[in-house]
Amino acid sequence: MKENLISGDLVKSTTGRDKGNVFLVVAVNEKFAFVADGKVHVIQRLKKKNKKHLQKVNSAVLTDYAERIQAGKATSNQKVYKAIKAQQQKI
Repeated sequence: MKENLISGDLVKSTTGRDKGNVFLVVAVNEKFAFVADGKVHVIQRLKKKNKKHLQKVNSAVLTDYAERIQAGKATSNQKVYKAIKAQQQKI
């Protein structure tokens, strides 16, 4: 089942070396999502991940962070990492 991903969604990787890790979707196109986690895959070097290898994490959305990253505004990797961890704690 293909998920309808949008910028700001929190997703979990279902395959690959990063299986089980949670990421913030920064941008999407037809086939791929560009994600960051604030630790390994930082904002300056987004990970390109096939959409079919990602699963939405409930209805958690962090659109403000994704919009800031896309606009090129200053957002630290540490803030992204902490926001992802805070959402994981709520789940």
